[in-house]
Amino acid sequence: MLFAIGLLSQLASFQWWRGEAIWWLAAAGRSNLLSTEQLVDRPLLVNALTHAVVMAEILALWLVLVPSTRILGIVFGLLSCAALAFLGDQFIYALFLASLLLAYLPDTWRP
Repeated sequence: MLFAIGLLSQLASFQWWRGEAIWWLAAAGRSNLLSTEQLVDRPLLVNALTHAVVMAEILALWLVLVPSTRILGIVFGLLSCAALAFLGDQFIYALFLASLLLAYLPDTWRP
């Protein structure tokens, strides 16, 4: 549910639709991994990173609900969590989402 809320809040902003959200995260100083100097001449990289984050969240939500693709959905969800942690500097929120995602692991994968 938190993934869906996060995705809907991202899609409510025009920066995510236009592919500029990673640029604005770097420009606001919210990304410790990226800076505006690294992204200034790379609009394709900015657009690709922005849309990859959104697509990973969409795929995670969709695939985790289907039992046969649940593991793949968890993988995309963890990729999305990594993007939130490293690109958006939201480590605690990303760890919380990742721990919630692990509840979807099948019983055979749990210790």
